[in-house]
Amino acid sequence: MKWLIRIVGAAIALAVVIGVYLASLDVNQYKGEIIDLVEAATGREFSIHGDLHLKISLLPTVAADGIVFGSARSAAPKNMVTIERIEAQLAIMPLLRGSITLKRLEIIGGRISIDTDRRGRCNSPKELMDIAHFAKPAQTKPFEPLCGTAV
Repeated sequence: MKWLIRIVGAAIALAVVIGVYLASLDVNQYKGEIIDLVEAATGREFSIHGDLHLKISLLPTVAADGIVFGSARSAAPKNMVTIERIEAQLAIMPLLRGSITLKRLEIIGGRISIDTDRRGRCNSPKELMDIAHFAKPAQTKPFEPLCGTAV
């Protein structure tokens, strides 16, 4: 019975240490790295003007304020996407295995400007259209962006 009490005590102590570490973690230190990764992956300007926030729970939530994603160089609007706040709730088990699975993605206040250049090409990358299609699961036909309009 004593070994069970020691194991439970050690597990609680470990949980407290991990909780204190995560509570003191400044996620803003990763802002530059996130910006660099997005810009390298998309070839577009990307910025986070506000702070990053981390809420520790069984479904950890990461939030960012003031997100700006630039347009293609040939597009008229300078910024294709501006978002006041974005919150992503993560599944804990995949996170413990080293992968990220979103349970919830919430965009609060934003604007998407989709435009065409002189050759008729849209400024929206394919990845953004895939996300937009995924965000509309009840839609029966494929998501087709309307170029030249703001959503």
